[in-house]
Amino acid sequence: MTQAEREELILSLAPRVRAAVDRVFRAMPTMVGREDMLNEAWIGAIQAVDRFEPERGLKLSTLAERRIRGQILDYLRSMDRLKRKHRRKVRDGQAIAPRVLELGDRDFLDPRGSRALQCLEDRRDTRLILCRAKLTPRQRRVLSRHYWGSALDKDIAQEMGVSTGRISQLRTAIIAKLRAVLVSV
Repeated sequence: MTQAEREELILSLAPRVRAAVDRVFRAMPTMVGREDMLNEAWIGAIQAVDRFEPERGLKLSTLAERRIRGQILDYLRSMDRLKRKHRRKVRDGQAIAPRVLELGDRDFLDPRGSRALQCLEDRRDTRLILCRAKLTPRQRRVLSRHYWGSALDKDIAQEMGVSTGRISQLRTAIIAKLRAVLVSV
């Protein structure tokens, strides 16, 4: 297979890549980025083309669909802090999901159970709107970029024209404000 044929095959999978991402993305929480999933799906499409052997009698579309979906799921599993076995037990009702808020560099036990955790996981929740309203615009930007945008401190610092130490200070202030608001809600 020539390079041009390979590229043509990869590009022919674009509708399947978008469809696979759309199917999985609908079921994901808001903190999972569509663009990241799309990138992973393209990696799966490229792998499918590279592994494709037409002499075996299989369709490229069959191989590609499985490889694309598999690559997306591998990416999502790599982001999950729970092991697959424990996640399955939680789903089946045999175990309880841990109540931990990941804020900053440390994990904080959630003092109010799932209400505070849900507040941070669902941006449309009124409690989160209340929490975000207590923050300055600069703090809201750091919060969004760091926790929902998965940006590194150095990237945020460069965008805002401050040092990474200042971003760390802002994050510490954000954590303190959020904890105070969540305890009072």
